[in-house]
Amino acid sequence: MIFTTSAFSQWNWQNPVPTGNPLSSLCFTDSLTGFAAGSDGNIIKTTDGGNNWTLLPRITANYLNSIFFLDANTGYSAGGGGSLLKTTNGGGSWIALSTGTVQWLTSVCFPDANTGYAVGSNGTIIKTTNGGASWTVQVSGTYDDLVSVSFADANTGLAAGNDYSNKGCILKTTNGGLTWSIITSVTNQTYSGVCMINANTCFVAGNNYDALTTTNQGVILKSVTGGGNWSTFFCPGFYAFNAIHFINALTGCVVGDGGIIFSTGDGGTTWTQASAGTSGNLISVSFSDVNHCYALGDPRSIIKIVSGAISWKTITKGVTNGLNSVFFSNTNTGYAAGDRGIIMKTSNGGSTWDSLSTGSTQTLNSVYFTGNDTGYAVGTAGAILKTTNGGAGWSVLPGGITSTLNAVCFPSPGIGYAAGNSGVILKTGNGSTWTAQTSGTYNDLRSICFIAADTGFAAGANGTILKTTNGGTTWFSISPGTPDPLFSVFFINASTGFAAGGGGNVFKTVNGGASWVEIYIGMNAVFKSIFFTDINTGYMASAPGTITDGIILKSTNGGLNWSQSGSGTTNQLTSLFFTDANTGYVVGKGGTILKTTNGGLVDAEEAGQPEPVFTIFPNPASTKITISGKGKMAGKFEVTLYTLEGNLILQHRFMDETKAELDVARIPRGMYLLKIFSRCGTETKKLVIL
Repeated sequence: MIFTTSAFSQWNWQNPVPTGNPLSSLCFTDSLTGFAAGSDGNIIKTTDGGNNWTLLPRITANYLNSIFFLDANTGYSAGGGGSLLKTTNGGGSWIALSTGTVQWLTSVCFPDANTGYAVGSNGTIIKTTNGGASWTVQVSGTYDDLVSVSFADANTGLAAGNDYSNKGCILKTTNGGLTWSIITSVTNQTYSGVCMINANTCFVAGNNYDALTTTNQGVILKSVTGGGNWSTFFCPGFYAFNAIHFINALTGCVVGDGGIIFSTGDGGTTWTQASAGTSGNLISVSFSDVNHCYALGDPRSIIKIVSGAISWKTITKGVTNGLNSVFFSNTNTGYAAGDRGIIMKTSNGGSTWDSLSTGSTQTLNSVYFTGNDTGYAVGTAGAILKTTNGGAGWSVLPGGITSTLNAVCFPSPGIGYAAGNSGVILKTGNGSTWTAQTSGTYNDLRSICFIAADTGFAAGANGTILKTTNGGTTWFSISPGTPDPLFSVFFINASTGFAAGGGGNVFKTVNGGASWVEIYIGMNAVFKSIFFTDINTGYMASAPGTITDGIILKSTNGGLNWSQSGSGTTNQLTSLFFTDANTGYVVGKGGTILKTTNGGLVDAEEAGQPEPVFTIFPNPASTKITISGKGKMAGKFEVTLYTLEGNLILQHRFMDETKAELDVARIPRGMYLLKIFSRCGTETKKLVIL
């Protein structure tokens, strides 16, 4: 059974800071004060022109696509699930507004203090006339996904969007949204940003697709007749424009993919390209005044343009290498290991993390310390590293193999084990020399756990679980009978243990692995780490699936039931470690390090199982499946198929259908995750192909 949480601050960012989440929208109110919003409800603020940023209080887990401030105090942010937030104290606190829609909101703007508009998916347009206290849904006349909105005054505005066939449209209203009309609709042209200077002058930015050359090209449309007719500027190059902003009728800037920046000082008559100093995509742009312009880069960088001079810097501070393992040798001292030989260390309970010099460029998959000074890390190409001075220096140990090592464990300071691909298990009796053991399997082993010098367990591909009771001299299979990969095995004592992995599989044993019971979780997650602090309290973290990234689950009854603990990120999470009942750490991709000091406290109510909108038949299937939706679902929906490891197999969009067929005849046999996106939300189902 799964519960959903209403608590959003159980895990706090330690690296990178202020956040490691992607950002999507930028707004500056003056040359020093700016805001940016992004995934998992994250909003950050700067008061020194973008040199330093702080994470603001978080009240939603939804992705925030747009942020708009009327002044330094009053601002709004719109996002997924119809979310719309408001602050009146410069982001010090936020309230959630009732919008009357569950559609994905992509853009919000306020032409005055009371009147505001937001647009989103399936032609959604909503309006407020009382500063966001209440909202009404307007009739847009389209089901296109609207991505940007801009108003010249309370009544005159434009909205731009696109359909699934790369056809863009521009809508206009002159009566405050009582009626909207499509004034432009262009095939092979998609729009990303709109800016209305006054009732007559307006700009639209986007992408033009040339079907003959199959190339993309940024495009800017300008009208001085309120959208009656348009002049066109094409970007010299093959980069799409993503955002546009004008501070007045003359001064504007457009940004796009590949670090593209074009600016104008004559109202768009001419455009001048500038070098951003980065080839990364630029996704949002904001002027604070005519001399200060800022652009937001993907995922977390900022371009600052002051009187034409461009500077570039990252918003976040800290390592962004993927982290695969975390281990604490005592309450304050911990280590995190990851990609390109990175090992990070904290000596103050995670307040700060420093990068250590390992001398290795291998991906490090596991780190383990036997005391305050002596530790080990293993990784690709059979890498085994050792330190005897708390990480100040590392030496490479000979393992005699080239296979990737995925896990290392020491039941005592002198006796250790490492497990890896192709069934490799190594053992050391002195911490320096390692010898291969006979595991009896060629399956990749992902995790290893010892509860005593002689008794241990290893888990891996194809549901493999091995056990030894004689220090690895012999290993025998105690697999629970699943074909799915297992990424983590954890034993609390000689009898009670858990294994977790792909397909949302979680197993428990109370007799040392002689038999296993599958625990129903209710989500198709890929669990990379499971950790118990006592016989009752345990945690799991999910990755690398594309559906349930960033999920942390908690159990307080020995794994029988699990609740979601708000992690505050959708980054892939790979490893968990707790130093006591309340203090825990989790690491993941993008350098993610999160910490909780309240045991990942869950403030939740049982959500139950939502009534499914779609059914699939047959299941199992061999040639094709039929996807049926309830009558209220007439309209477009998208179907994606993933492996249990999160790899995309196919993607298909259906238009105005309540029933659709999908050909699966050429897909290899196995179990897959079928994800269906629709106006009612998202459903995920297991699909077996024979």
